Amino acid sequence: MPLVPRPIKTPAPSDPLLSGNMPELDVDQREQKRLPAADVLQLHLAEYNALTTRNTYILTIQYGLPAILLLFVTLVYTFRGKRGQVLGMQIWAAFIGAQIIGLVWAENLWEQYNNLKYIEEHLRPAVTSLVHDPSFWCYEPYRATERRTSWWSPEWATCSIGGILLVGILLCRLWPSRGTLRVKHIRQTLRSNWIDVAGLVISFGLLIALTNMMSNAVHASHAIKPLTCP
Repeated sequence: MPLVPRPIKTPAPSDPLLSGNMPELDVDQREQKRLPAADVLQLHLAEYNALTTRNTYILTIQYGLPAILLLFVTLVYTFRGKRGQVLGMQIWAAFIGAQIIGLVWAENLWEQYNNLKYIEEHLRPAVTSLVHDPSFWCYEPYRATERRTSWWSPEWATCSIGGILLVGILLCRLWPSRGTLRVKHIRQTLRSNWIDVAGLVISFGLLIALTNMMSNAVHASHAIKPLTCP
């Protein structure tokens, strides 16, 4: 007769973590399981240092973006070719590249304000409950007072410059050499020149994305509540 192997019975794990049956702890045991206040404070401070270090790196990237923009525009205008289409490609390529760099700058700005918002809304209350004194980390709340009193946010200057440049490029590309600008001439120019059509569509989409990202950054900066430190 063939030998039939018997099923091996595995013993039930004695560890409650393996069995899934976690014993319920009463209030006293839960209090004993908690970390000391000093250790919790050190964890919050480590998170604060990590966020401020991240903002320092982001700020360093932002200061390097203008140099990258100047280098990119210079490289674009070093290309030579036919005076017609190549000039249009140079203009649109330089403007689209500038918008992409501006979008990166706005995204980094939003990251900075979002990190500061997290510090003020989450880390500060947690640390205050441990030290019982809110008079710390006062620089950003002080700057928040200045940002809230201003009727114009400097961040919007990037979007405004982008919109003005887009209108100026369109006028330069579509304005006839003789006569005035008419709708019929605009249609004929756009139908015969795909470079202007592609440049207009891409630039307009990037301008919308830049405006949206800058709006998020401004809202995050205004979400930081002012605080008066003694």
